[in-house]
Amino acid sequence: MGCNNVGNKILLLATTNKGKISEYRALLESSDLSIIAIHDLECKIQVSEKGVTEVENAILKAKQYAEVSGCLTLADDSGMYIEALDNKPGVQVRRWCGELSNSISDHDWLLFFLEKMKNVPIDRRKGKFYTAAVIANQKGDFDIVDCQSYFNISNEPHFPVTSGMPINAVRYIPEYGRMWNKLSLEEQLKLHRGSMKDKLVNIINELIL
Repeated sequence: MGCNNVGNKILLLATTNKGKISEYRALLESSDLSIIAIHDLECKIQVSEKGVTEVENAILKAKQYAEVSGCLTLADDSGMYIEALDNKPGVQVRRWCGELSNSISDHDWLLFFLEKMKNVPIDRRKGKFYTAAVIANQKGDFDIVDCQSYFNISNEPHFPVTSGMPINAVRYIPEYGRMWNKLSLEEQLKLHRGSMKDKLVNIINELIL
């Protein structure tokens, strides 16, 4: 698909993450938009995530992809905050505040994380995910919505590891008594991105005009 001939009834998801794509498609399936992702575009867009917050990174991605593609664009960025680790890693989840390479494997990231947590008592093994989502149009107009969710951290990983999200192997959800990677897509949406649905739909309707 070309970049500037896609029309106003298309929403571009500015991500290659299969999990995010599935979640947003399920979340917005009742809209009359055709939802595409980066791999559906013929053009190549390079966006450097230089922001120091999730909101800044989401704005960078949404505005640049919207400008180049001509599509109404949704981008999000998430941070993870572990109470017992001084709320690290924050926005640099994969690179862990610069300690790790962005190309680290899921397996090695999980081993690194478990080493960080090995002496943390059970009552302090808690964390939070914060997500900022931004929708932008080609004119540069944009709006922001966010959400957050909480979890506990198990002592041992529960496989399989979610590709691109190794934390899910130790992410325990007390409300359901199960690991995150054992929840259905519907349950995952209810806990996190699903809380943004109404606001996202309103923003889309405003910006698409």
